[in-house]
Amino acid sequence: MSEDGPWLSVVTVVRNDAAALRRTMMSVATQETGLLEHLIIDGASTDDTLEVARAAAVGSPWLRLVSEPDTGIYNAMNRGISLAAGSHLLFLNAGDDFTSPMEVTAVHRDWRREGYDWGRYRARFVDAERRATRPLAPAALEVAEFCRGEQERYHQGAVMARSLLVDLGGFDERYRIVADFDLMRRALLAGYRPWCSDRIITDYDASGLSAVAWRSSLAEEHRVRAAGASAVGKASSWGLYARRSATIGAKRTFRRGAERVLGPARVSALRGSDRATRAKAGDGGG
Repeated sequence: MSEDGPWLSVVTVVRNDAAALRRTMMSVATQETGLLEHLIIDGASTDDTLEVARAAAVGSPWLRLVSEPDTGIYNAMNRGISLAAGSHLLFLNAGDDFTSPMEVTAVHRDWRREGYDWGRYRARFVDAERRATRPLAPAALEVAEFCRGEQERYHQGAVMARSLLVDLGGFDERYRIVADFDLMRRALLAGYRPWCSDRIITDYDASGLSAVAWRSSLAEEHRVRAAGASAVGKASSWGLYARRSATIGAKRTFRRGAERVLGPARVSALRGSDRATRAKAGDGGG
């Protein structure tokens, strides 16, 4: 860490998941720690998670630990915003990790060149065996599509200035699953535009809440879109919710059938393609 303090605060929220936390801490420790701090926000764990974090913090001046009860993941993430020493933040949940030891260095180099308040990178959705679980979409953002909830909104690929997060008031804790979507949507509506890169900087543990409770996630997305909308806007949001529920339900049914025939590993390999790479190669990226 430099004398002026860290540039990036990597914030990890955890409760009672020592194995996942250990994985994330090891990944962060491979980065250029002179550029970052690792801020672990523990929700008063009752297993050995806190012991694991305390042991890692010994001799690691770039790792800070806070442990106290919270009211949910976004309450803990807001606490991370208030405690962060870095000018920029990246939220990595316990179980998420960087794709290589060079990611923070590369992201910092991008920021020095572009001077962004919001860098939008890509995160690869993976399962417990670190196999990709869905096609990897390009980072390029189309505002209207994003605000409808039709583009990826993973916070594991969002490097955001602390000043921007404070200006937006942090995460809206009324939402338990999609407060990251709400925050980025509010940023876009307030006029903030991200600088986008197709660099894949993190692996996102897709066994998390929003990945499993997808119907609840879509319902919360509808609440975000409908908040303050006209009657027509609310009706449109309901229609989108119904269409997306049907589409995702059908895709999940099809995937389960394919896995029974081909096996999970083969299906993951077929689905986990990089759409940006395919598009650059000239096949349309579909």
